[in-house]
Amino acid sequence: YNKHFGYTRRKVIAHMPHFLDRDIMQQMQNEFAAEWEETSSHRFRSPSDMQFAFSYFWYLMEQKKPFNCEEQFQLLDTDR
Repeated sequence: YNKHFGYTRRKVIAHMPHFLDRDIMQQMQNEFAAEWEETSSHRFRSPSDMQFAFSYFWYLMEQKKPFNCEEQFQLLDTDR
């Protein structure tokens, strides 16, 4: 993440249930394929493992995507 998004202090999120979007998880696994593959290859936890909740949260927070008001409205519009 530091190589991709830059070096910054990132806090660990609370231990709680997390809602995950499958499409976003797939994007992460595609974008960081080597890191996910390395994590999957370990039988036990390793210091270099991708921790999915931390990775998911910070991926969402730091992924810069243009905001499209019309697209967001269509997602939330219940009167269609």
